[in-house]
Amino acid sequence: MIKKFICILAVLFALQFTTAKDAQAACCACAVCPIIKLMHTATEFALEMDINTKIQSFFTSNVINDLTMGLIQPNLRIMTMEISTAAHAIIPQIGAMIDGQVLAKTVLDMQTLRAEAARDQMPSVSMCEFATLSRTVGAADYRRDVTQRIMSKWQVNRLMGTRGLSGAAGVTSIIEDNEAFFRLFLSTYCDPDDQKGNLGAAYGSACAGSDLNQNLDIDYTRLIESNRTLGVDFTIPVAEENERDIFALATNLYSGTLFVRPEQNILNNPDNQDEYLDMMSLVAKKSVAANSFFAQVALRTENPTTFTSYFEDMYNLTKVHYRDPAFYAKLYDNPANVLRQQASMQGIGLMQQRDLFESQIRSEMLLSVLLETKLAEDTKDLLGGLAQ
Repeated sequence: MIKKFICILAVLFALQFTTAKDAQAACCACAVCPIIKLMHTATEFALEMDINTKIQSFFTSNVINDLTMGLIQPNLRIMTMEISTAAHAIIPQIGAMIDGQVLAKTVLDMQTLRAEAARDQMPSVSMCEFATLSRTVGAADYRRDVTQRIMSKWQVNRLMGTRGLSGAAGVTSIIEDNEAFFRLFLSTYCDPDDQKGNLGAAYGSACAGSDLNQNLDIDYTRLIESNRTLGVDFTIPVAEENERDIFALATNLYSGTLFVRPEQNILNNPDNQDEYLDMMSLVAKKSVAANSFFAQVALRTENPTTFTSYFEDMYNLTKVHYRDPAFYAKLYDNPANVLRQQASMQGIGLMQQRDLFESQIRSEMLLSVLLETKLAEDTKDLLGGLAQ
């Protein structure tokens, strides 16, 4: 096959050096040069095409196929097998590398979560301060309610002349009540310098109020407003420090003058029923008025455990705690603790809003009683006019 290919190449090479001039010289003698030249050209073209076709067919059927099937294809097959083998060998290594990356990331994530959980679950000093300050608020709030109910009951009993529970122990009439209250004033609250010194001159050593107690029964600011905690505890039978003073102030404010205690025959008289009902109406209005004072006292009722009151606890939680610059410095904490402090502050704010709401209710009741008192006079005038 190779020999045949070489022969064809030799023929082609010889044809390249064959000149048309020699053939023309030989044929022109016959006077048929144009025809011969044309035939020569056609023959040359046909021969060239045939040779090219044979060369192309030779290369296609022998050289290319031999190279492809005998040399290239086997080597490609071997290379493919080697690549496949190498790929199979490297797959476990790639898988191990990916597994290592996943494991390392998982361990890192778990350690990060543990660190964040430890950081977030560690309470700050500010949260401990909130818990310490607010732990007694519930008990103080309960004592506040008890104090307010007891003082309201005391006033109603005093005004209505409930047996055994009038202004002072053992009194049975208004005169005795006034005398007992005046003796308390002289021995406890009397200031001898009052009334240009005439009070001391009139009663001498009987006007024996100490410097701390002088006029304390009429000084609301000094007794109530200036103290965040009062020595008041009605849950025990022993009188506390400020209870006597508070009752004395309440008496002067709301029940200094008592109603006449009617006898049984007077109460049985139908003609006196209207006056008795008027008295009850007035007692009810006094009860509403005195309720605001009792609420102020109740807010300051002392908790025997902490020696603080609801008023003082809320004062510390809503004012004192935030005056300390350390509170703001401690806000540079982890976000979880800051959110906890925010939630605590919102809870305390709700408690304060509840206190404001209760104060508004008392103000509303006072306004309604004031309006009723104003209209009562017009009502009586109108009813009197209709009766005529």
